[in-house]
Amino acid sequence: MYSHCIVDRQGEPSCSQGPQNVMENKEFVNSSSKVTDDRENGWPSGKGCRTKSGVRIHITAEDLFARDNADIKASHQNEKSFLSTICSRFHPVKLMPVLEWLPRYQLSYFKDDLVAAIIVLIMHVPQGLAYGELAGVSAVQGLYVSTFPPLIYALLGTTRHISIGTFAVVALLVRSATSEISDTLIYDQFDNQTYVSDLFTRGQVATTLSAVVGILQIIMGLLALGSLSVFFSEPMLSGFVTGAAMHVISAQLRDLLDIKVSRRKGAFKALLSLYDIVAHITELNWMTALFGISAMLFIYQGQLLNERFKAKLFMPLPMELVTVVVATILSYFIGLQEKYGSSIMGHIPTGVPRVSLPEVSLFPLMIKDALIIAFISYVIALSLGKTFGRRNRYNVDANQELVAMGGANVFGSFIDCFPCAASLSRSSVQEKAGGKTQLTTIFSSMFLFFTILFAGPLFFYLPKCVLSSIIIVALKDMLFQVYDCIRCSKISFIESGVWLSTFLAVFIIDLEYGIVAGPLTTVVALLYRDSRPRVRFVSSMFCEGLFIESME
Repeated sequence: MYSHCIVDRQGEPSCSQGPQNVMENKEFVNSSSKVTDDRENGWPSGKGCRTKSGVRIHITAEDLFARDNADIKASHQNEKSFLSTICSRFHPVKLMPVLEWLPRYQLSYFKDDLVAAIIVLIMHVPQGLAYGELAGVSAVQGLYVSTFPPLIYALLGTTRHISIGTFAVVALLVRSATSEISDTLIYDQFDNQTYVSDLFTRGQVATTLSAVVGILQIIMGLLALGSLSVFFSEPMLSGFVTGAAMHVISAQLRDLLDIKVSRRKGAFKALLSLYDIVAHITELNWMTALFGISAMLFIYQGQLLNERFKAKLFMPLPMELVTVVVATILSYFIGLQEKYGSSIMGHIPTGVPRVSLPEVSLFPLMIKDALIIAFISYVIALSLGKTFGRRNRYNVDANQELVAMGGANVFGSFIDCFPCAASLSRSSVQEKAGGKTQLTTIFSSMFLFFTILFAGPLFFYLPKCVLSSIIIVALKDMLFQVYDCIRCSKISFIESGVWLSTFLAVFIIDLEYGIVAGPLTTVVALLYRDSRPRVRFVSSMFCEGLFIESME
């Protein structure tokens, strides 16, 4: 009589007597060890039996994927129907988590939330101006994105610590999308072919894009499609963000050094932009370059000081805001624009932004770009939210995050906002500053609103090269994610391959190709791994329930 043992999906070994078709060339193993009944060892009946020593364990193909009847019944009880899942999304507390946490708000959190809001505000102002320029629209629209959409997220979101507003990668995607859409031919009201740019401004295209992104995110959230984020693995997302950071830097070097070269479009634009900068390096504006590089070094050294003395500082040193103030004052007194020809911000509108409807006629042109931005901004927010949730012991609802991000983008589209996203740097600072709830976001938005009303003229002489330096330094942590590839290679060459292929597709070709290459290589990696399962032979020890790998 033969004794054949298997390991089920929970890692529990079991065996049964009699010949079985098994892996390893259908080998049968003789065993003289004692076989005991399941119930004597506390096993549920019906699983066969288990040997106490010396039995070689084989894994069959069927047993790798099999579950017992009890597990199947339990899973059926826990699974909800598709219709009930959708209906549950419309519960008031589900749609507006603020109704759950605000009544339980502790007054002891107020001071922490207020201090964190002031610290995040200091980052919002320079980054809002910089990322507005990066998105190819008016700089003040970056401040709008940092002010109004976060209010909606604070009401609908389930993550307490992420800072919604402008983000470099999404701003770059917006610039790429609006540039492509503006060059598209459409029919005007007289049925004549004309370019989108002849009928609508870049700002109008960007705000309409925000509406489409928001609508798609809301639909996906209500349909409980948050699980699609599993196709965006950590190595894929890290590779994409690092490649996008390289795109941003290649675009910002032009303004940092004030080199008069045209912006590249289409595939390979990052490499071509770097080539243009190197080829025309002798044409740089030395005063602009001096301002920009000095600002970059000043901000970077300030960040190092913040990191070194963070335990002794009441709040991080606001190096970005200090840089903006000092650079603006110096630019005014030395006549940076008049004497040296450097670019400055110029007039920035003040007052309440105008309310307008998105251009519905442009919706069909934006589906592809909107899907890309919707997924990328959502996955970044969700990954940050889960990280903070694990660290601070609260749950993050993946589908509700889609609804919250979508609601923020749709609301922002009526107030001259381009698509918003969660910022890696600001979210980290918000948590470290002691923020406890999304009241931090509400306070920060209130302060930013007063900045928009009155502070516009103060930035008239701000050099644009300083904004480029702020963006480049802010991307430092994203560039350092290249070490993720090295770390992955020590664990799994497959994971490092996913990271590398995504990064190269984004950096060398373009962002859209990285969106395709990332999930595709992830799926290929999963199929490859499943096609080569690892089979091990183990034997039980004298101790009950302890198994070790047996020697061939």
